[in-house]
Amino acid sequence: MDGPIFDAMLKTALEEALRQDMEELEKTPEIRQSRRQKRRMRQMLADPWSYARRQAAAPEKAPARRRNPARWAAVVVVAALLTGTAAGYALRGGDFFQRMFDASPWAARYGGAADTEQLLDMGSDALGAVAADETLRLELVDAVSDGQFAMAAVRLTVLDQTVLEEMGMDFPQFLETDISKVSGDPGDEGIKSYGVSVRPWRDKTGPAEGQYLLVFSISSRDLSDGGVYRIDLQDLGVFGEDGYQVLSPGTWAMEVSLRPGKAAALYPEIACELGGADWVLEKLTCSALALRMEFRGPEAAEVSFRDMDMGLDISLRMRDGRIIGKEDYVRGISGSPEHMDVTLEFQMPINVEEIESVTVCGQEIFFEES
Repeated sequence: MDGPIFDAMLKTALEEALRQDMEELEKTPEIRQSRRQKRRMRQMLADPWSYARRQAAAPEKAPARRRNPARWAAVVVVAALLTGTAAGYALRGGDFFQRMFDASPWAARYGGAADTEQLLDMGSDALGAVAADETLRLELVDAVSDGQFAMAAVRLTVLDQTVLEEMGMDFPQFLETDISKVSGDPGDEGIKSYGVSVRPWRDKTGPAEGQYLLVFSISSRDLSDGGVYRIDLQDLGVFGEDGYQVLSPGTWAMEVSLRPGKAAALYPEIACELGGADWVLEKLTCSALALRMEFRGPEAAEVSFRDMDMGLDISLRMRDGRIIGKEDYVRGISGSPEHMDVTLEFQMPINVEEIESVTVCGQEIFFEES
């Protein structure tokens, strides 16, 4: 069946279900949720596409009076979620992130240094994964990888109104988050580092009630090979004055397929004095979303990552003269007395071919030297 035709069927079926229930709500808003409505909601959440097919194929009949559920916020959220996915995003890899970056306040600052169109070539071709139960629904709406840094956008919908009320104005969090590679050679390095940010999900009219955008970030050497990564989440809740409060215990898992990528590499072998010790910049790799540097340290060096971080002054000069400095990226640092990794996450995807040089510890490294 053609995609547009099925999208129309899905939208029509859900709109009809909502219309019938709304009529009953206006008549008897105080009546408790019926077993039939509970079963219907579970069917919609468990397999929306099959539900839509059954609704579209069902013969017309006179409406029967039913006991109406008091679950309107949840139903409307689910319907908007499903129809939005089918008709709005079309599950095209890279499209969501391209629009997100284009609307970013950083777009004007980066100017010609940014290139968001390349995200379409980095986008996953296996989107639409769903993890759901009666409390929440997680849907993978986009994923991109440039070979050393990746992002996955997940739309979280809180379906349980009690949980939503207990959250109040707080953003939902998960007590445990783990990201691991589930494909590739046994000798793969695995995940170097990862993180997650939470913000309200916004539609055309503003923040959508009960919906949130989770952006997972992955930094790893083996992203160059692509593969399947698994996101595991445990115990939905919020952080308060008394620590973490679990509002919905459970585990949710989602697999993300990422394309292979390639980063431009330099081997400068220049010395940097950091934290009172001499370090050598062995390797520098740059891709659209991140720049990574690997330093070799002296044996038995006294390591103070705080001092090292304060001593690192890194900037990129673009061929048009634009400078990308410390205010234009997010920096992370990790390592040991013998080895240190520094990663810069750009606020906008950049065109690597337009980089003229990178300045580290006062020394300028030209990309023509690669």
